[in-house]
Parts: sequence; C-alpha cells; structure tokens
Amino acid sequence: MESAAVMGQVRTAVAAYAIEGHRPATVIDRTARLLTALRTELLVTCCVLALDTADGTTEVALAGHPEPLVLRPDASTGTLGAPANVPLGVPAPDAYRGREHILPPGTVLMLYSNGLIGGNATDPGSSAQALLDSGNRAAGTDLEHLADHLVAEVSSPQQRRDDAVLLLARYEDAAGAGAPRTASLCIQRQDVQGVKAVRNFVSDRLCAWGLTEVSDSLQLIASEIVTNALIHAGSDVDIRLRAFADHVRLEVRDSNSNPPVPSPLALDEEENAEAEHGRGLLIVEALAGGWHSFPNGRGKTVSLDMPIPAV
Repeated sequence: MESAAVMGQVRTAVAAYAIEGHRPATVIDRTARLLTALRTELLVTCCVLALDTADGTTEVALAGHPEPLVLRPDASTGTLGAPANVPLGVPAPDAYRGREHILPPGTVLMLYSNGLIGGNATDPGSSAQALLDSGNRAAGTDLEHLADHLVAEVSSPQQRRDDAVLLLARYEDAAGAGAPRTASLCIQRQDVQGVKAVRNFVSDRLCAWGLTEVSDSLQLIASEIVTNALIHAGSDVDIRLRAFADHVRLEVRDSNSNPPVPSPLALDEEENAEAEHGRGLLIVEALAGGWHSFPNGRGKTVSLDMPIPAV
C-alpha cells in the first residue's frame, strides 16, 4: 500500500513539473526533494526524456534508472547516455544532471524498466540492447510488432520478480528542414577568456548557418549575459544556440537560482553595489526586446529569441 501511494505521488509530481515546462533534470531534482519531504524509506528510480520535434534535440535525465535505448535509421542500436545520478529518496549533495543528444529522423526510442529484462541478467543494459537488436531483425520497423516481439522474448510474467514497463516511440522530422541547427558551449567558472570564446562561438555558428545579419547583436547579448553569470553565479555556464525558420534562440544556464534583474541607471552608492555588472541586461533588453529567466533545478536559464529579418 505504501509503495502504491508513493508511486502515485511521484507520478503526479513528475507530470506536474513536466507540464510546467521544466527540463528533465529539473523535473527529477524537484521530485526528489518532494519525496524526501514525504519521509518514506522507499526509493524510486526514474527516467525523464524531453524530445524537441523541431530539431531532434533530446535531453535525458536519470535517477538510478536504465538509460534509454535507440534504434537508428541504419538499424544499429545504442544508448542515450546520461549521468546515472542517485535514485529518488537518496539524499543528493548536488543537483541532478542530464545530457543532450541529437536524434536523426527515423530513430526509434526504447524506454523500459529492469522488470522487462528479468532479475537474472548480469548486465541489464547490454541485455536490453541485444533484445532490441534481435527484435528489429525479427519484427522490422512496425512498433506494435516490435513491442510484441520484445515482450515475447523475455521471461513470462509468472517468472518476473518486478513489473515490466516498455515504451517505444519513433521520431520523425517534423520540420522537414534537413539537419537540425543547434550548437552548445560550456564555459568553466572563472575562465577569464570565456566571454571571448562565447563571442567567437556565436559568430562561427551563425556564419555557418547563413545568419550573419543577427550575428553582431547576438554576440553582444551573449557576452553580456555570460559575463553576468560568471560574475554573479560563480559557476560553469552552458550556452546553447538553436536556429529556427524565423528566429534564433539563445539559452544561458548557470547554477545561481536568483533571477537576473536589470538595474536602473540612477542608484545611490549602496544600491549600486548590488547592481548588475555593466548594466548588461539593459543592453540585452534594448537589442532583444524581451528575455525570460526560469529555474532549472538548482540554478536558472536565461532565454531569448532573436527574430531573423525577412528577405
């Protein structure tokens, strides 16, 4: 009864945080804190995966759960690697971390629980991958037939020691625009050359994508936001660029949960000590017209969209 009650609460929490739009690692991190507050001795493993159908960007976050598997368009199989992290209910000294991947159109995703493999497998991950590989050869690309084959190949329900869960999904290119245009960069904390690297990164990517018309503005915006993060957050800073048909999205992540606040131009000396360095966010607002800040676990993400001028 306690297990059923805890799982109901965990499922509700995961669904609620996901619907709010949080990233997978944030969903798991917040759910972990909720489970700790419930004061139960039970542990929960979890896998949360978010797939952006516009460009195939996929983020995976785990809490002691098996990594998702992929069946690629060339019929090869593999895993979507991510930090294992600890199960929910185990005190975690650091925030849960995820990892991003880019999926080519036609990729089949397989999410599963260990109950599908059985308790006798010495390496459940390798056993699951071998199962997916054999299922593809026998059942082809039809997901219903593939699921039937995978379930039939493993031990019967009477022999299993745990519930078995299997989810298959195929990603197709929703945008139909060919290869996705996405790129990321990580700046180490206290890296004095980090801001220069960010400007070069933005310039190189936008030039490669044929978007030089927004390059100067985005270089300045990115350098201001990253400078602010390096000074005030004191952590590593992750930068991601994504180009869409009509706009470019910039995301900057750090480990400080306090939202950035633009400073007015007139402050007394005491207030000025707390002002944003160089009034950078005023520059960002002037160039971008709008930006957003939202929590991502034990930190925040600053995001903005820069329109691409029509030709």
